[in-house]
Amino acid sequence: MTKRKIKIGTAKPKSSIDLFGRAFDIPPGVAGSNVKIELNANREACVDGCKGIIEYYDTLIKLNIGNGTVSFCGRNLHISVYNADVAVIIGTIHSVEYCM
Repeated sequence: MTKRKIKIGTAKPKSSIDLFGRAFDIPPGVAGSNVKIELNANREACVDGCKGIIEYYDTLIKLNIGNGTVSFCGRNLHISVYNADVAVIIGTIHSVEYCM
């Protein structure tokens, strides 16, 4: 009987995009390194890499992020900052959906 060494541990994600992708089952490389989404509790979302606004209602905000879209559903939603490629969404966020 031969002894084998077993390495225990998990590989760390390469970037925050990889971590976000794993959490939301986004295939690697789809989100790309130019899109970053930060959630602050359920009150604020910052999308860095936003290419445009597709839909804008007080219950739904849908943004173009290049290779897909990201939708924020909730209550009293509005975009407080929108410039170049950054959008900041304020309100009560109930769900976030990513679509390719």
